[in-house]
Amino acid sequence: MIQKLIIPPDRDGYSFTDGTQILSVKLDGGASKYRQDILDAASNFNVSWTCDPDEYNYLRAFYKKVVNYGALPFLIDLYYDNPFELTEHTAHIVPGTFGLKSQSGLKFIVSATIEVDQIDMDQNNIDSAMLYGLFGNEYQTYNDLFDNLMNVQLPAIM
Repeated sequence: MIQKLIIPPDRDGYSFTDGTQILSVKLDGGASKYRQDILDAASNFNVSWTCDPDEYNYLRAFYKKVVNYGALPFLIDLYYDNPFELTEHTAHIVPGTFGLKSQSGLKFIVSATIEVDQIDMDQNNIDSAMLYGLFGNEYQTYNDLFDNLMNVQLPAIM
């Protein structure tokens, strides 16, 4: 059974790079050619945790015992495709990246690179995000109106 890391990384303490699914080949005298190479490529996250001594001990024990120094998968909550909500993902710690970044008094900063299995973005999040391209900062107003029309008004008349 995959266990969950109960301490989410610092919200302002991580970055990620989507997995590379496209292969490009530079051609002499022209534009590069692109094609899909890999489906559902994993993404890499650089994460950090600001911990007290108990949280630091928990992270060290979790790394050593539960994920066996990065060999085993674990569950973690991240801000990934939805910037307003933590979502659960399956991940591995990239070997050689987990460690104490700094320590000051009783404050410990631990960092790691984790590889997160690719998941499909929720279609509702995609549709909502695309409204921003059409309506700019007013997109949420239009999204709410559309949601009301589709989920309240139309079902009521049918």
